[in-house]
Amino acid sequence: MLTVDLVMKLEVLARCRVLAGAEGLGRVVISVNQMEVPDLVNWMKEGQLIITTGYFIRNDVNEQRQLLLDLANKKGAGLAIKIRRFFQNIPQHMIDLADELRFPLIEIPEEYNISDIMNEIMKELLTIQTRQIERSHEIHDQFIEIPLKGGGLARIAELLGELTGCGVTIVDAKGTLSSSFEVPGANWSVVDLYKKYGVPPSNLLQKVIEQVVPYAEIPFTFGEIEGRQVVYPILADVKQFGLISIWSQSDHEIPIDIISIKHAATIAGLEFLRFSALNEMRKRYEIDFFNDLLSGQIHNRELLGRRGAIYGIQPQSHYRLMVVDIDNFAKIYLEDYSGNDQRAQLLKKKLLSVVKKALQREAPNAFVAGQSDHAVIFLPVDPKIKDSRAEREALVADMQKQIAGQLGEVSTSIVVGPRADVLAVHDGYSEILTILDLCSRMGLKRNQAIHCEDYAVEKMLLGMEQHSLKNLCRETTQVLEMVDKKEGTQLVRTLEAFFRCNMNHAKTSRALFIHRNTLSYRLDRIRELADVDFENNELLLKWQLGLKARYFIADTVS
Repeated sequence: MLTVDLVMKLEVLARCRVLAGAEGLGRVVISVNQMEVPDLVNWMKEGQLIITTGYFIRNDVNEQRQLLLDLANKKGAGLAIKIRRFFQNIPQHMIDLADELRFPLIEIPEEYNISDIMNEIMKELLTIQTRQIERSHEIHDQFIEIPLKGGGLARIAELLGELTGCGVTIVDAKGTLSSSFEVPGANWSVVDLYKKYGVPPSNLLQKVIEQVVPYAEIPFTFGEIEGRQVVYPILADVKQFGLISIWSQSDHEIPIDIISIKHAATIAGLEFLRFSALNEMRKRYEIDFFNDLLSGQIHNRELLGRRGAIYGIQPQSHYRLMVVDIDNFAKIYLEDYSGNDQRAQLLKKKLLSVVKKALQREAPNAFVAGQSDHAVIFLPVDPKIKDSRAEREALVADMQKQIAGQLGEVSTSIVVGPRADVLAVHDGYSEILTILDLCSRMGLKRNQAIHCEDYAVEKMLLGMEQHSLKNLCRETTQVLEMVDKKEGTQLVRTLEAFFRCNMNHAKTSRALFIHRNTLSYRLDRIRELADVDFENNELLLKWQLGLKARYFIADTVS
């Protein structure tokens, strides 16, 4: 790195003097340029050392002051003026302003040749750039060896720390600390600093990604120590995987550190990309395994043992399946999300995450697998010990409470299936899906806890022939359905609710949001139209079966 102070030590500037702005001698010189027209300041770059005879400002005090202000605002390195041609001496007001701005103001004697000075400075800059390129190649070779030798993020952080003498943190895209390096003997911890200061503002990082600035820099304090966090994004395959930072004290020089951190970020990006590819492969294997298990494609315990061991699924185990299903998912996808697959996938991932978290306390040995728009829970059970329904209901209630708190407006229903040997869980899963579909058609699926054991009658009706189901409907509900269709009444719905509420008038009225007198009128109408005797248990059973059969016929009863 070439600074103004180092430039002044070049032989070609031996008799040049720093008249003002000595506090800015540490400014970095990136290039050198000659300025003899005033508008050149509009095109100057940060870090340029400007050399001039002062022709265009020789007679204007305001122009002289404005030039210094413009160069300082542009973050120039300094201003060198050759005297005796247009300036007998550099004016005192310029010296005073340069001191105020901490901007180096240099006097070049009249016998010096500006071209010689510029050539020597550029030669020195070229030498430094060549050394930096060579050093960059050396650093690159060191980092590229890490993945070739099986190293990972920890080794990347360690090498970067060794090269820079700074503490290092590497975080993933979620801001989770993935690896770190502590400077030996340091009285401060980068892990503690990261916990305190966290991730820099996204707008600052975006400027780095867009190459508006070379890196992000954030000051920090640790007791009496003042320092800075130099941050660089970890990018790979047009995706940001995280951040890499070096933590140094304020007086630490950083140019070689920037070269190192860029190479470290490149290799870290490849490492994160490798993690991502491995995770995607694991997810694909996991999805394939549970698809095969739940569809009954795995019949061999030895095969199950090999494929399921990684997920904790044992070949001799027994499970009770539970399914957490998103209510009205099709409506959410088409209407709320406008068919946006990405939003739908995020919702499914969030559901899986919430379900897993909800089970950690009550059922830590359970496993959760994603299937379509629902999560399937494998709840381990001991075949010799009967688990109580009360325990299952408490678990379901706890999960629904946590899901409601995390998913907000999204409603879910949880179905508790039967116990089964692991090789037979596909039968229980099939039964759950059938009952889910049935409850949806019956309008009962809305933030519900559904127990398969409560649907024994429905499972029996599933095995009946279509013509038998239709005959049952003709003998029971057909007349009420015809009246409902013709007059717009709700007699069938009322009778369903009446049976569901165990023929309790008060409960039925509340369930239907109607007055008890209205309920009584409807029940009298049902007696009159369909000759329903609510004192005849055999007849009532037939009607209950008829009401349920409506949901199992393939078309409308005629």
